[in-house]
Amino acid sequence: MVSKPRRILRRELGAACELVAAFGYAVTQPALDLLGRNPGVFLERGSDHRDAALIALITALLPATCVYGVEVMIGFASARARRAFHVAVIAALIGLTAMIAVKAGVELAPLLFVGIAVAFAIVGGVVVTRFATARLFLRYSAVGPPLMVAVFLFASAASTVFTDPDTGPPATAIERPSRVVMLVYDELPLVSLLDAEGQIDAELFPNFARLAATSTWYRNHSTVSPYTEVAVPAILSGRYPRDTRAIPTLGEYPDNLFTVVRDHYELNVSEVTTRLCPGGCSSNNRPGLAAALDTTMKLWWDRVRPDRLAISFGETAATRDVRRTTRRFIRSLQATATTPRLDFAHIMLPHEPFRFTANFQDTQAPAGMPGVAYLRWTDGPGAEVARRRHLLQLQTADITLGHVLDRLVALDEFNDTMIVVTADHGMSFTSGEPLRSVSDRNFAEIMWTPFFVKRPQQNRAVVDDRISESIDVLPTMFEAMGVRASIDFDGVAHGLPRPERSDVRRLYQSGRTAFEPADVLRPEPGLDYLQFDGGDGFAEVLAAAPLVPEGDDPALRTYRIGPFGSLIGQPAAPLLADRTSDHAASIRNWKSRWASVDPGARTLPWVYNEVFLNGSPKSETVALIDNGVVVAVGQTAVLDASGHAFVMLLVPPALMVPGEHRPVVAIVRGTPERPELDPVVTG
Repeated sequence: MVSKPRRILRRELGAACELVAAFGYAVTQPALDLLGRNPGVFLERGSDHRDAALIALITALLPATCVYGVEVMIGFASARARRAFHVAVIAALIGLTAMIAVKAGVELAPLLFVGIAVAFAIVGGVVVTRFATARLFLRYSAVGPPLMVAVFLFASAASTVFTDPDTGPPATAIERPSRVVMLVYDELPLVSLLDAEGQIDAELFPNFARLAATSTWYRNHSTVSPYTEVAVPAILSGRYPRDTRAIPTLGEYPDNLFTVVRDHYELNVSEVTTRLCPGGCSSNNRPGLAAALDTTMKLWWDRVRPDRLAISFGETAATRDVRRTTRRFIRSLQATATTPRLDFAHIMLPHEPFRFTANFQDTQAPAGMPGVAYLRWTDGPGAEVARRRHLLQLQTADITLGHVLDRLVALDEFNDTMIVVTADHGMSFTSGEPLRSVSDRNFAEIMWTPFFVKRPQQNRAVVDDRISESIDVLPTMFEAMGVRASIDFDGVAHGLPRPERSDVRRLYQSGRTAFEPADVLRPEPGLDYLQFDGGDGFAEVLAAAPLVPEGDDPALRTYRIGPFGSLIGQPAAPLLADRTSDHAASIRNWKSRWASVDPGARTLPWVYNEVFLNGSPKSETVALIDNGVVVAVGQTAVLDASGHAFVMLLVPPALMVPGEHRPVVAIVRGTPERPELDPVVTG
């Protein structure tokens, strides 16, 4: 006869094990599987092995523990209610597990996924209630979550992030050990910086032009990968990637900039998506556990949502906190003491989400980009507005570069410092083409990136249009520094006589399916990289029309979109027609966004506006009028055959005055030379 205390203990252990097992299938396994296959989550959020262990344990035990506690409290009131609650939770988790499994294999309408979950939940609840064997199976399955945690920590791809192996050989000598400041910007296509003459647009990007005036600009420079996790290690190691799926850690790239100079330089390093600096030398101490745990929850929610087929890695800590981390890096630029300094920062600008204006003011725009489906631009208007938002954020990147240059001048070390500025890869804004994966139509946008080297004491501009790739950056730096080290490069130093090489550019694209459309270009048989004609790509970059036409008002140039862009800044009254349009318009959240306009504030929620237009079965040009002035113009994208359309409008802060505003929508008629405005009832 089993004593009563033992019966109670057995019952409670059984209930707890059933919950741990059920949550293991529905929560622990999907969450740790995503994290294990995407270790960049930890790199970008500054997490270490302790954070990973805590996240794994929280995922495996916390949900079941909380529900068990609720269940016990219910049991104090009614044993029957507790049993019903327990079965309902188990049934719901069975339904959730079934839906996750089905979602992984087929694409269905959200309601069908919900129906599958409900059906499995009902069947699972009945089976668990009626059959002791099912309950016994669940109890034994409680060993699953601990095993999942062990696999995640010791056998998944994420486990390599938390090791710090022996590094490669340091430099045997550095003959010219000057200070080095290196900035790697993110998602910056060269074409975005250029004017009609193929030079830096000094009006929009004065600090890039300032750097170009005292440096060597390797204008014909291209990346070797559209993925940061591959492109940045190529820059810092001078080697082509051996495996595009490799985790960008010290174990994969032991011979890199930091390991070679570590015995000769004081290192001040701010990495984001890589972990190449030995011994935890990175100064970018982000809130790793909180950020990674938040991302884990969001990733799991994406996995289980019936209306979400793709996993969104969303806004990382690096992109969300770019203003704070960039300012911290600039403050960390201190005077050189007896040991020369290497200051390195990977700056997540102008990387999307495109939130900032040209003055680093936050528009609070949503992270998603309308006009994108399955990692491809689906309409021209959406791509063009995104391009303008990208250019505004690029002006913010220009500001950060100016602050770095000013800081070196203030330290009286500008002349003696080698300054290296480049970017990991570009981004495409071509309608119908992928954002980041290359195609025959967009490869020049994604592959060609800026690369500047200001050598110590250099005070004149040099434009070098010879072939240059990411793998040439480190050899070029080491040649300027006089580094002697027993490491091999795939690249060549630009300061030395270079052998003739074919201008066929490599691009390592395949392997990271989370960022690729299904029909992405694949390498030819026998190759692990794509090949593009460098001459054609560079000619396309130089021949491209300026992304922002030159105008007489620098503050409005970026906002003037399309043939009617010149309307921005004009009085609306002379252009208003006597008639009123049959359309009806609504501006999303306009009351809260426009209630208190302050152009000098830290946040500018009224800059980015989403307008819905009814009764418009064809594309229309739409204007936004405020205080009698046209403040924005854009092209609608038709949403459906019933005449619903959508347009994104960007309002320049230069046209705003403080106070409460009431914007009005109008349809633009006529020609750019003789435009008319038909007012629309706006709500």
